[in-house]
Amino acid sequence: MIQVTFPDGTIREYEKGTSALQIAMSISEGLARNVLAARVNGQVKDAVLPINENCELQLLTWNDTDGKSTMWHSSAHLMAEALEFHFPGVKLAIGPPVNSGFYYDVDFMDYSISEKDLEKIEQKSHQFSKKFYEEILLRERNLLPLGSSPIFEKVARELLIEQGRSLTKPFLLASTNDVDSAIITIACLFNQCIQVIFIL
Repeated sequence: MIQVTFPDGTIREYEKGTSALQIAMSISEGLARNVLAARVNGQVKDAVLPINENCELQLLTWNDTDGKSTMWHSSAHLMAEALEFHFPGVKLAIGPPVNSGFYYDVDFMDYSISEKDLEKIEQKSHQFSKKFYEEILLRERNLLPLGSSPIFEKVARELLIEQGRSLTKPFLLASTNDVDSAIITIACLFNQCIQVIFIL
């Protein structure tokens, strides 16, 4: 068992490996629906990652600066997935959150994009968001079928560099070259790992 200390000083015990989202669900499902990330011992982490040691925990929502930043960062990458869906072969660079939202650097190659495309990109982003959220809830409730891929996957740095040489993800190389670790944890959506790099 691990001891989790909340901001108000309350201490609760949970099984080792319990995620922040599962902890939120143990308090109330309404709270879990609003959790966007978690601050574990002072570090902001994804709410679905397992917690394996005693910690101080703050559940972050839209009302917290780091929660809002996490939401925007995730939204940027969901938008990138939508762009790849509608414009196969586009080259994605980075999609960071900023003070008022988010953006994504994209090389559209020979594609042209207009105002009419924005609505379908937004709709596809919403579809991906709903599917991703449902997948997370199923994982947290241990209801996903056996053999389904993890949301996060550890990948050897050299393998990731090799992937970055593909036509659609050349900019991955630049991001990967900034990482010293031999093992990198990346995010996976819908059983397919994407270009997002998480250092965990």
